[in-house]
Amino acid sequence: ESWRREAVDILVSCCEGVTITVLSSSTRKENRRKLLLEASTCSKRKPHIIITTYGLVESSCELFIHPDLDSEDRAHWDYVILDEGHKIKNQNTKTAKKCREICTNKTRRLLLTGTPFQNNLKELWALFDFVTGGKLLGSLKSFRDRFADPIERGRHKDASAWSIKIAERANKELQDILQPHFLQRSKKGNLPHKLPTKKELVIWTKLSPLQRELYENCDRVASVLSGTTSSPLEAITWLKKLCGHPYLVDKNYDRDQINRSPEVLIEQSAKLGALVSLVNRLSKSNHRMLIFSQSTRMLDIIERVLSPRKLLRIDGSTKEKNRQKNVDKFNEKNSDIVAMILSTKAAGLGITLTGADRAIVYDPSWNPADDAQAVDRCYRIGQTKSVTVYRLIAAGTVEERMYEKQVHKDGLKHTVLSNDGRTTRRYFDKTELRILFKLSPEGYCGMLEKINQNIDANKGGSGKPSFLGSHPSVVGISSHDDIYNEAVIELDDFSVHEEDQNKTPFASYTKSRTIMSDVSNLSQMGFLPGSKEQVHMIPLGNGKNKTRQMRELAKEQKHIFNFGECGDNDKENIAPIPFSFKRRQTIVQNADILVQDGNLEGAAGLLLDLVDTNNLKADEKLKIHTKIAIITRRLGWI
Repeated sequence: ESWRREAVDILVSCCEGVTITVLSSSTRKENRRKLLLEASTCSKRKPHIIITTYGLVESSCELFIHPDLDSEDRAHWDYVILDEGHKIKNQNTKTAKKCREICTNKTRRLLLTGTPFQNNLKELWALFDFVTGGKLLGSLKSFRDRFADPIERGRHKDASAWSIKIAERANKELQDILQPHFLQRSKKGNLPHKLPTKKELVIWTKLSPLQRELYENCDRVASVLSGTTSSPLEAITWLKKLCGHPYLVDKNYDRDQINRSPEVLIEQSAKLGALVSLVNRLSKSNHRMLIFSQSTRMLDIIERVLSPRKLLRIDGSTKEKNRQKNVDKFNEKNSDIVAMILSTKAAGLGITLTGADRAIVYDPSWNPADDAQAVDRCYRIGQTKSVTVYRLIAAGTVEERMYEKQVHKDGLKHTVLSNDGRTTRRYFDKTELRILFKLSPEGYCGMLEKINQNIDANKGGSGKPSFLGSHPSVVGISSHDDIYNEAVIELDDFSVHEEDQNKTPFASYTKSRTIMSDVSNLSQMGFLPGSKEQVHMIPLGNGKNKTRQMRELAKEQKHIFNFGECGDNDKENIAPIPFSFKRRQTIVQNADILVQDGNLEGAAGLLLDLVDTNNLKADEKLKIHTKIAIITRRLGWI
C-alpha cells in the first residue's frame, strides 16, 4: 500500500498514461490472470505497473509467466523490481526460485535492500546472481573458493599474517567486481540534511537473584553436560528466554500470572526493571518510544508493567487493517501514545513510525539485520528529532554471546560493502565466539571489558553520562556505533617479508598426516570421542578412488539434515531458510573432515552456523545436536 501511494504521487504527474495496479491476496482470483496479462502485454506508450507480494508470486507464479501463450509470443516483464530483496538471500527457497521464474533473458532486474547479506557471503552471491542472471560471480562453489572462504578466514582474531593479506586482496577484488552493479546509499552519508543524528547504546543488565539461580541450576544444561541429552540448542533457547523473564520458562505459564502486580514482575527480572526505569525517564522528557521483543509472551509482560500508560501494540496476530490504524494513530502530530510495543519479526518491516524518537530492543536476535530493520522503523525520512536506540542485553549470559555473533556478522558486512574503514575490531577468536553456556560472575561483562579498552563507557545519547550507568540492575553501558569505527587490520602492518614471499601456508604440506583422536561408540556419528587411539589418515587420491570414496561418504551422511536456529516459539518469529539436501551434506562432510584434522573449533563453527536456519523435524535436530555436543564437550565449552 505504501508503494502504491508513492507511485501515485510521483509517476502519475510525470508519466502520461501510466496504470498502477495493486495485486494482493484480496484480489479475486478470476481477475488476477486478466490484470497480469494486460500489464505484461501493454504498449510502451501506456505502461502498466503491477505492485504485488512475494507470497502471491510464490503461490501463483504461473499467472505471471502466462504459459498459455506460445513460447515465441510469451510476454515478458520489462522490469522486475524486488523491494526487501534479501528475502531471496537463499537461492533454494521457493520464493527465490519463483522470482527467477517470472524473469526472462529480456527482463531487467533491480533489487532494493538495506541488508545485502545478513549471515554470510553466500547470501550476497545469491542477490547478485539473481540481478545479473548468473553472469557476474560464477557458481556458488567458485565464489566460495575465490572470495567467501579467504575473507572469512582473514577476519578471525587468530588469523595469520598471510591469511589477512589474502583476505584483503580477495575483498578488494570483490568490491571492484561489484562496484558497477551496486549503488549504495547510507542515511548518514547521503541524507545528512534530511535526517537527524542517530546513536545506539548497549545497556548491559544484571540477572535478578531468581534468574541467576535458575540459570546456574538449569537442568537442560546439566543434561547436556552429563551426556543425558545431546540437544544443546534446547538449553540455549531456554536460557535465552530466562534472560527476558522467569515466566517465559515456566511450564505452568498462563496469562493469569501476568495479572500479578507489576512490582512482582519487575522484581523477578533485572532487565525488566531497567526497562521500566528507562521508560519512566524518557516519558518524563517527552520522548516517545518503540519497544521490540522477540517473544509475544514478553510483550504481554511489558504491556502489564507499563500500564496504565497509553500504549499500542503490533505483533503477528494484528490484522493488516488494524496495523495501519495503529501506525497512523501513533504518528499523529499531537498523539498522546507514550509507546508502541512490537514483535521484532512481525513489525520489523514495511511500516514507518517516525512519531517515536527512541527505540528499545529488549532482547537480541541471532540475526543483526532483524534488530537493525526494527529500530529503523523510527529512523526514516520524515524523522525530525535525534534518535537514540537502546539495546538491553543480559551481561555474562547467552545474550552476550548472541551480541558477539551479531558484531561478527555485521563486521563482515562492513568489511565487504564499505570502503570507509568501518568494521569490527578483531575482538574474538573462533573459540570465544562459541562459549555459549558459561555464566560469568555477577557484575562482570567480558564484552564490555573488551570494548572499554578503547571506548569511553557509560555515555548517554547526548554524550553525557547516562543515569542508567548507576542503576542497580545495570552492569555498564557501551556504544554500539563505536564498535565499527576502526578497521580490523591495517595492511601495512602485515607486509610479507621478502624471504617469506614464496613461503605460502602450504609450503610444508605433506600428503599423509597422523592425528590423535578419541574413539568411542559414537564413532558412527562421524566423530571419535572416547579412549585414545592413533589414527592414520590416508589422503584421497585423484581419479576413481577419490570419486568412489566421496560417494561412499555422501551415502554414509545422507541421513543428516539441516536444522533451525534456537529462537522463540512464537509463530511470527519463525522464518524458514531451508538448505538443499546436497548443501546440507557438504556442510556436515566438511565438519567431519575438520574434526579428523583436529580443527574442532572450525567444525563446531560450521555446525553452529547451521542453527541460523529454521525448518527441522525432531529426529533431524537430534543428529546434529549430538555432533555439536560431542565436539563442544571435547573443547571444554560445556
